[in-house]
Amino acid sequence: MAINRLGRSLKHLIELITELEERKVGFKSLTESIDTNTSGGKLIFTFSALLLNLSATYQRKNQCGLSAARARGRKVEATGVR
Repeated sequence: MAINRLGRSLKHLIELITELEERKVGFKSLTESIDTNTSGGKLIFTFSALLLNLSATYQRKNQCGLSAARARGRKVEATGVR
């Protein structure tokens, strides 16, 4: 399973992986080649989850900015706001 489909947020992803660890269950993502049974896999998982969270935050802020520009009557194009 891909990390971006596993959890709703960074907090949820970390809670889920922590719960799995408490039950002595590892997580292995075949699409991202991440295995939380290894220290390197845990590190990559944490960085990947963080980047996914930052990406989602950027997308939300971008949509808010586009909506605000439209509300001000600006023409929003694929290349930017005019």
